[in-house]
Amino acid sequence: MLDAMLRGWRAQQKSRGLQNETVDDRERLVRRFRADELSAEEYQEGGRLLSLKVARLRPRWLAVVGVTAYRAAFDERRAHVGPQERTFGDTRVWVLPNPSGLNAHWTAATMAEEFGRLRAAAAQT
Repeated sequence: MLDAMLRGWRAQQKSRGLQNETVDDRERLVRRFRADELSAEEYQEGGRLLSLKVARLRPRWLAVVGVTAYRAAFDERRAHVGPQERTFGDTRVWVLPNPSGLNAHWTAATMAEEFGRLRAAAAQT
């Protein structure tokens, strides 16, 4: 799943005129990233910055990939995959499963189903 996402991301970056070297460097960084290496403070700071961005952009939905990251960033210990009670102003929140190869609880099919549930919900609002 990650490889497919990175292929799409790579094509998007190339369409913006970025050089191969730049895209390669960024992809290496993404592949090295491990959420379990972040501190609680880093998660919280990320949550704070995301909250500011949502307040500025005011999307209808915010999709957060990874329930563990969402719990840590927003101190929502009871969060689960799916729609959340918490909102950011008028912005609804949906937590999606992390497509990382480290996530053994979700298959490609069940992840696609959950992403589809968000898509259907977003289409209704």
